[in-house]
Amino acid sequence: KKLYYDSQIEEEEDRMGIKHFTNIISPMPDIEQGQLVHTEIIYKQLAKDYIIRDLFLWAIAMNYMELAKVFLAHMKDRICGALIATEILSHLRDKSSDAVYGDIKVDLTRWIKYFEQYALNCMDLCFKNDPNMAQILTVQRVEAFGDVTCLQVADDANSKRFASHPCCRQAENSIWYDKLHSDQFHIRYYIGQLI
Repeated sequence: KKLYYDSQIEEEEDRMGIKHFTNIISPMPDIEQGQLVHTEIIYKQLAKDYIIRDLFLWAIAMNYMELAKVFLAHMKDRICGALIATEILSHLRDKSSDAVYGDIKVDLTRWIKYFEQYALNCMDLCFKNDPNMAQILTVQRVEAFGDVTCLQVADDANSKRFASHPCCRQAENSIWYDKLHSDQFHIRYYIGQLI
C-alpha cells in the first residue's frame, strides 16, 4: 500500500478496492474569499502537512535538530509538535544506551529545554493575543499527531512548565469545574456551605 496518494480519488479507490471511480469531488464554498475550493486542494494541503510532520519526527529521531527546527517552523500545530519533540527526546535521553555518555545526554537535555521553551513561547503569544482561543488550543485534538491534545502530550512528556502555564491551568479548571468560571464555583461553594 502507498503511504501518500496523488489525489483523494486515488486514495478512495485504493481503500475501497474500486479502480474506476467517478469524479465525486464536489466544490466547497470558501467562506473567506467567496470562491469555490475543491476538496482536492484541501487534500493536497493535508498531505503536505503530514509530510512535514513525518520529516519533523524523522529529524528528531535521527538527531538532526537544526533541520527539525526548520520543519517545526512550517508546521500548523507547532505547540503540539514541540511538546512531542520534548517527549521523544526525554525518552531518548532516559532510555537510550547512547545517552550514557555525558556529551550526548547534555545535548539532548539542551534540546529538550529548547523545544519546551518553544512551546511555552508559542502559548504565551497565543495567550496574549486571545486568551479564550489559547485555552481552546490546549484541549483541541490535533489530528496530525493522532488526535491528542497539548495537555495530554505535556502530561506524557512530564512538562511541568507547560502544564503550569496560566492558559493550561484555566483549561484544566474549566474541565474540572465543568466549564464554570472558578469565581462562580467559589460563590456556589460558599452558598452551599451556608445552606
